[in-house]
Amino acid sequence: MASIPGLPPPPKSGGGHYVMVGGKPQLIKAVGPGKWAPASSIKAGKAGKANPNAGFNSALYNPSQTLSGKALDTAAGGIADAQVKGPISELASQIASDNTSNQAGQKQDFGYYMQLAQAAQDAVGQQQSIGTGLNSTLQGINAQQQAGIAQAGQQAQSGALGRMGAMGLDGGQLAALGATTAQQ
Repeated sequence: MASIPGLPPPPKSGGGHYVMVGGKPQLIKAVGPGKWAPASSIKAGKAGKANPNAGFNSALYNPSQTLSGKALDTAAGGIADAQVKGPISELASQIASDNTSNQAGQKQDFGYYMQLAQAAQDAVGQQQSIGTGLNSTLQGINAQQQAGIAQAGQQAQSGALGRMGAMGLDGGQLAALGATTAQQ
């Protein structure tokens, strides 16, 4: 196993490896799955294992010691902290993770709804364009129909007045029709 420049080689007895802490090499050893501790905190003769009594050094666990006042408060506080701080810390970490996840979900939802809003706005623009085109088409058809109807009416009126004029019954309407047609 190659050593890292600046760090001494790992010790042969007891294993472990060095890490840089504050610019100085410090020997650490495994004390559990994924858990490491400074080698100096592990009792001799228990290589690779942490002190199993580390949390029970409190005076509260010593039956021969009578506790009261400040000592009792300190000991009880230490035990409560040992039992509560870990779970509270884990809950705070989970809350932070959940908040981060929720914020990411909210951003994703916002992006999705903004895409929907843009698609809806585009659809409204297309509908307005279609409506404008349809309106123009209908106006053109209407103008053509009115022109055709006017032409047919003028032809019918002209023919009828012509026949009436030939019979002498037009009463001057033929001249009025010519003036109206000239104005149009």
